[in-house]
Amino acid sequence: MTVDRHLNYRMDNRTREEFEEDLLQFHEMEFYWGIVLRFELTRRGHPCSIEEHGVDNTGRLIEGRLPNHNADKMYHFLDGSESMKTEIKTIPEKCNRYHTLKVSAIKGCWEQGARILVPKSRVYWMYGRGAFEWIMDRCEPREDIALFGYKPCYRLSMSLIRKMVADGLIIEREWTSPARKFISEMSHILLAERNTKKYARA
Repeated sequence: MTVDRHLNYRMDNRTREEFEEDLLQFHEMEFYWGIVLRFELTRRGHPCSIEEHGVDNTGRLIEGRLPNHNADKMYHFLDGSESMKTEIKTIPEKCNRYHTLKVSAIKGCWEQGARILVPKSRVYWMYGRGAFEWIMDRCEPREDIALFGYKPCYRLSMSLIRKMVADGLIIEREWTSPARKFISEMSHILLAERNTKKYARA
């Protein structure tokens, strides 16, 4: 089967079958992490609704050029506060040494005024504009990570992340009890290992 150049670029060295499977799994994970964040925001005094804001809400493969690169979610606050665009970047539960974020994701969220949520079972990190600017100004992109298709990425060590948290550039918090309860109920999806394990170990 012929793969167009736009799709081939997005596949990051995966086969078409692996890419399709990853899309479905990660879309489902991101959908439920989005609900976790709504529980979190509501419990912290910011009740809101969620609008699916990304390029596609089905998880199905899109051929050709993507129509947009919108952040995944839009949170609309019931008190009329400015809505919050949020991109969700999942990482394996056992990955405790770094966060890896594509340069294109950082730039895209900076341009859109969006945030990046990196969730795990107990804690989450929220990156915003200040963090993006600090990273782009001070961090050197890498292009040697096969898992990300050798595209430019920032690999941030946990020691650097802790410094950025201390400096107020990244928010790090433990989930509130309603969020933890939902994570526990949906752990078979939210905390599942990547289905395409052979590729994930590359």
